[in-house]
Amino acid sequence: MRILNDNGRQRESPQMGFLPLLSHSLSSALGIGTVIISPFPMILSHLRLPEPWPKITGLVGAALALTVLEVPLALVALLFVFGLYVADTVARGPQLWRLIIYVGLLSVVLGSLEVVTLSLLSHSNILVFWKGMINGLLDQLQMIVPKTDNKIASSFVELRSLLYYQGPFLFVSSAIFSVWLSVGMAAHLGWFPADHSLCSERLRKTRISIWVSSLFVVFFAAKTVAQGPWLHYCEGLFRVISTIVFIEGCIVLSSFFAARPARLRTLVYVFTMVFTAIVGFFPVASLGAFSPWYFRKRGTL
Repeated sequence: MRILNDNGRQRESPQMGFLPLLSHSLSSALGIGTVIISPFPMILSHLRLPEPWPKITGLVGAALALTVLEVPLALVALLFVFGLYVADTVARGPQLWRLIIYVGLLSVVLGSLEVVTLSLLSHSNILVFWKGMINGLLDQLQMIVPKTDNKIASSFVELRSLLYYQGPFLFVSSAIFSVWLSVGMAAHLGWFPADHSLCSERLRKTRISIWVSSLFVVFFAAKTVAQGPWLHYCEGLFRVISTIVFIEGCIVLSSFFAARPARLRTLVYVFTMVFTAIVGFFPVASLGAFSPWYFRKRGTL
């Protein structure tokens, strides 16, 4: 039996049974438990299962994450809605940058609703609740580190100030990075058909606009001269822009190694992730930021 997806393309319906549904539910639960790749297993469910099973397995996975993995209810609700929206949108085959725009707007809406709802339930002002939530998280973190280390104590003071002002920007950039990590892995594993707009071949041809690179340079310069709260706002916007150009940097690296063996490409991807985790993603982001001028010079932009 064959079914139609949202784009009118046909895909095979899997042999529906208890074990396939259970495996997709468990993978959704594990995705929510990891937080950062919560959309990843839901994307697979939307590509492999007919409606309404992707929604059902995602809901069961959320219930398992809440009861078995003991993920907080607010976080489970946030990640379930986020992952389900991303997976459903990806299954329809949008362009990468349109998907990123949708995700950025969605993260703003979901984050605002989460904070407003929790502050109303706690009968407190939004700003008071926001600071209290950050203080609670940092207090829990301080319990597992030595209190006698002055360097660590001062770093907590800086981290507290950073999260007060840049928390929303960090949330948006984390949401964008989560989607890219999930979509990038799905494309690398060949989950998307050849005519899908997010398949690996089409992703390698994706280029950012030169004005995005210009914004990267502008906010980099602005954060070096800004002071006070404006410094945090400039750094927060710079983080969001950096995440976008980081995606382009990964695409540029992928296009450079496209003709290489699959094992070499995998090693490059793994090295990029490890290098990013240790050194920071600024070198890869810089590569993506200046790539429009490079491709324009070559006439391939």
